[in-house]
Amino acid sequence: MVKDLTSIPPVSLLFYRSLIMLGVSMPWAVAVNKPPFPPDMDRKEQGLLVFRGVVGFVNILASYYSLRYLNIGDQKMVASSRPVWVILFSKLFLKERCGCIEAVLMVLMMTGVVIVVKPPYLFGSAAGPAYDEPAMWSALAVLFTTALSANTTIILRKMRKQHVASLTAANQIFFLLQTFGLIWVGGFEMKTPVMKDKVMILVMSLVVITYSVINMLALKIVEANISSVVTSCTDLLVAMLVQILYYKTLPDV
Repeated sequence: MVKDLTSIPPVSLLFYRSLIMLGVSMPWAVAVNKPPFPPDMDRKEQGLLVFRGVVGFVNILASYYSLRYLNIGDQKMVASSRPVWVILFSKLFLKERCGCIEAVLMVLMMTGVVIVVKPPYLFGSAAGPAYDEPAMWSALAVLFTTALSANTTIILRKMRKQHVASLTAANQIFFLLQTFGLIWVGGFEMKTPVMKDKVMILVMSLVVITYSVINMLALKIVEANISSVVTSCTDLLVAMLVQILYYKTLPDV
């Protein structure tokens, strides 16, 4: 849906999405008496929520912009490097396991990213890159911000005792503040979307919040590295199917 909403700047699209998601999560948080920043939360946990909101915002914004240049399947392939960083950070901060299977998965995932990006110094200029320079930079931006935002999975696993509604509402508050500030400083146009775009934004927002809630619930049960691998594989499979069936674009070989 993000790839089809080309008439709306990505930062404005993220603002609309966050507004809808906050409109869903805040009443839920009030209904269960779980505010975004409960009084029993210490300074360290509050700092983790702020960090989660900042790096998550940067990653999503980079992902939205990259979809203007990359095929959806290729963009998801780059983003699927997330489990690599989650495995490393979960081992470092949560003391989760990291054995031979995890090492093989990390090598396979990073190999896939290299094949998609096709850096000239590895593939040679004669073969020609699959994308132009702006697309290459957008792919690198997604890769870098994905590495940073992998910490959000670690944070959600660490804060698994907090209510899902509270965590969701807090994150969307940070997203709204950041998008509004960026729109104000950057002078982005905030025009009213047409009805078709409104419906697409609404559906996208509801899908994202449902996906986020399921992910947070999973992290209450399974380890961060397992959840990240399953999530990334599912995302990549769905993205490839959408690219082939909807956009009629076969993956580059």
